[in-house]
Amino acid sequence: MIVGSTDHNVYALDLKTGALKWKFDADAPVTSAPVVTDENVIITTSVGYVYALDKDRSPRWTFKAGYDATASVAGETVIVVSSDTHVYALDLRDGSLKWKFKAEEPIETAPVITSNTVVVGSSDPHVYALSLENGKLKWKTTIRRGVACLALACL
Repeated sequence: MIVGSTDHNVYALDLKTGALKWKFDADAPVTSAPVVTDENVIITTSVGYVYALDKDRSPRWTFKAGYDATASVAGETVIVVSSDTHVYALDLRDGSLKWKFKAEEPIETAPVITSNTVVVGSSDPHVYALSLENGKLKWKTTIRRGVACLALACL
């Protein structure tokens, strides 16, 4: 189990016993859920740093986004949103920037990824659907007020 904390640390705990396996100092509060892949633990901090750690807590790469960053992973792409109005697509292997998209106001939701589409909500108040491949806008819908959360549903 991976636990992010406002004490600036990320903890790996044994799920059966709760024993501490390792700890990583992120230098800022970790306020979004860590994302665990086969090879990496992706963490984001309240001051906008994104870390890719290997399973033994060694940093593979770091990226600086805006404040209150949140991440999701689809295949070999890490999608990061933050209060700096951007959606970033990073290469999972090395953290290099694949593309970025600028919304009109801060992104307020965790990214939702389905098929080849990234969906995010903003305080501007729009829901944006972007191409996972290149970040191009597929569509934008206006909501009455700022978008606070998203969930994917087949209706």
